[in-house]
Amino acid sequence: MRKTLDLQKDDAIESSFHRLAEQWKSETAPLSSIRLKKEHPAYRQLVAMGEPAIPLILTDLARKPSHLFWVLRDITNLDPADPSVARISGMSSSPGSNGGGPRGTRCERGHRPALAKTGGRRIRDHERRDPDL
Repeated sequence: MRKTLDLQKDDAIESSFHRLAEQWKSETAPLSSIRLKKEHPAYRQLVAMGEPAIPLILTDLARKPSHLFWVLRDITNLDPADPSVARISGMSSSPGSNGGGPRGTRCERGHRPALAKTGGRRIRDHERRDPDL
């Protein structure tokens, strides 16, 4: 009986989260000011959900990046964009976020590789600035 109540509560939290997140995203999409986005009632309700919303936010962000990281930041009082926070709390799960793979590699000058209009050939940031390299 207890597990049934917990599952119903979890389902209610999840459906409430998705409804509020979609409402907030759609109604604030035209806004460029994060301050105005944060003043929206749905945003405040998402933050008020607290810790139960964290796994839902992380799942949503992993599926499609959005401004929900601001909700995460307001709930946890941590900056999810800070690499040390992301590694410690398990917030980061993208392949290049741990320094591995092509996106995490760096050249001798510490620059990340970037694709330019070179037919797909990877060039370094400093190669764009300094054509003699």
